[in-house]
Amino acid sequence: MTQGVIFLGTRQVGRRCLEILLAQRAALGLEVVEVVTKRPANAYLARNADLAAVASAAGIPVAEDLAPSGSPVEFILSVQHERVLSPDQLARATRLAVNLHMAPLPEYRGAGQFSFAILNNESEFGTTLHLMEARVDAGGILAQRRFAIAADWTVQDLYEKTVEESVMMFTENLAPMMRGELRPRLQSEFQSGRPLRFYRRSDLPAHKQLNLQWPLERIDRTVRAFDMPGYEPAYVMFGNRRLYVRTRDLLAG
Repeated sequence: MTQGVIFLGTRQVGRRCLEILLAQRAALGLEVVEVVTKRPANAYLARNADLAAVASAAGIPVAEDLAPSGSPVEFILSVQHERVLSPDQLARATRLAVNLHMAPLPEYRGAGQFSFAILNNESEFGTTLHLMEARVDAGGILAQRRFAIAADWTVQDLYEKTVEESVMMFTENLAPMMRGELRPRLQSEFQSGRPLRFYRRSDLPAHKQLNLQWPLERIDRTVRAFDMPGYEPAYVMFGNRRLYVRTRDLLAG
């Protein structure tokens, strides 16, 4: 019996996971009935991220948002979908609604996790497959991968590494997840005494201004935390002007 899937995603990681899903759909008895996607405004994040083209080539309908009502499906899979789903939207999945959150849970919920991991001087990061609930990033964990953060990484480096780890995690767990072989575990089982943090995108700007009285290590860490193409970097104020600083500027100095 064929089971229906709605796939929600953006960015390169979303496209790659969609391609993996499409490659395995026949073997797993799945039908992808809709792809929900929106092209990122950031040109860097939009590279190799045309999910709509992949879906259209496979004859799959494309939408920019998931309707709160409509035919039920067995699965909703979300990979970097940028909107929080409502209870009505989640209810369209009769078996599982799963999100790939590109951060370790429960420590890093919300957004801006890559920058804040560097600001917090983390030595480890991760990526998580979890059940979706009405609360953001709150459901039980189906799978997780953790990895070390190099001391000199920029936020771009951490983002790219997390993309690769996320694709590997999705690939390894797609079949057992669809077959019902993965059992959700409470997020508290993964905490191990680590601080719990929830960030919003609106929290980021307050951390970008550099203070030249800071220790060099903190300046370096802050610059690396915001060194990402297409986004405002860290800066120093000179009167009413912002002097932007990137990692290459520190290396040149």
